Amino acid sequence: MNTLLAISFRLTGHTRQAAVIGLLAALLSWPAHAADKPPRFQDFPATHIFKGKPARVDVNSSPDARMFRTQLRTQAAEGPDFAGHYKIATWGCGSSCESFAIVDSITGKVWFPPVLSEISWNGWDGDDYGLKFKLTSKLLVLHGSRGEEPATGSFYYLWEKNKLKLIRADIIRTN
Repeated sequence: MNTLLAISFRLTGHTRQAAVIGLLAALLSWPAHAADKPPRFQDFPATHIFKGKPARVDVNSSPDARMFRTQLRTQAAEGPDFAGHYKIATWGCGSSCESFAIVDSITGKVWFPPVLSEISWNGWDGDDYGLKFKLTSKLLVLHGSRGEEPATGSFYYLWEKNKLKLIRADIIRTN
């Protein structure tokens, strides 16, 4: 910073004013430009990758877990695929519709995200519809619609403290 100040004071007249204005414009435009980019999986790395045998699903850990126990047990046995030690278990709920739960491969505990009880890609243009996630990242992306909501777009969630937190929504259209 001292070097930057020293350089700007050596400039005189209009040159100094132009340099300061240019510097301010660059600093002010940087956050706006960075905000235009959607979150990336590598920006939210998982801190620990579980490599052991997955725990038995705890069907008593969530009110809905017992109803979907077969899907949960079958898919959880495959091992984690999200945020280091979680399994995203999915099943169909109709045409262009999917339900899912998050299972901890270490403890067997199950979460059904309330805001995403059902997801839909009805009206989504493209082949990248539905949920996108990685074992090495805490970011979960939905391309489509959340439940019965009319908004279609890309929704970015961060898995923190056993909850999905919406960090960005790029709405394409509302029906």
